[in-house]
Amino acid sequence: MLTTLSQWKEFQESSIYKDIIADLEERDMIVMNKLRTGNDTDWTDDNMRGRLAELDYFKTLIPAIIADLEITELASKKEKSFIDKIKDTLKGGS
Repeated sequence: MLTTLSQWKEFQESSIYKDIIADLEERDMIVMNKLRTGNDTDWTDDNMRGRLAELDYFKTLIPAIIADLEITELASKKEKSFIDKIKDTLKGGS
């Protein structure tokens, strides 16, 4: 199970991840071509647009997880603002 920022970044650089993205992009092109052509007997345009949204979601999932972990890490390291330090001093905190 991937739990740390470094593990997620490592996974994003792996050949497995790159193969998954390549497969998703290939599927994306197939659906886009069918949508451009129109009048598909098996899929409606709405179904194809839904499929494109799903593919886009999966292609952006790992970068979104990494960004969220980076934001969380930065927020935990961020120093208190000047106002927060004054409030703490007034409350008797550190």
